[in-house]
Amino acid sequence: MNMGAFLSYSIMSGIAMLALYLAYRSLLAMDKQHGFNRAVLLLIYVVSFAASPFALGWADGAGNAGPQPWRCRACQLPVRPCRAGRRRHGAWS
Repeated sequence: MNMGAFLSYSIMSGIAMLALYLAYRSLLAMDKQHGFNRAVLLLIYVVSFAASPFALGWADGAGNAGPQPWRCRACQLPVRPCRAGRRRHGAWS
């Protein structure tokens, strides 16, 4: 995991935690069931850290795909176009 991915994960989990905590404060903070409140707070931590990869698209592998190189349709070898913009290899995808 590179630094950019770690930063985006931290930001997304922080946003999720803030949203869930604000919902907790507005709905359950004045409730007198202390055990239930603790369980909800622990669940907020778990959900915010576990849901961030799904929100970023890492769970299905789409988040780290990056740019794909040019590939020849005939042999599937990665090749690059020349400087003039013409392609140097057979059929291109």
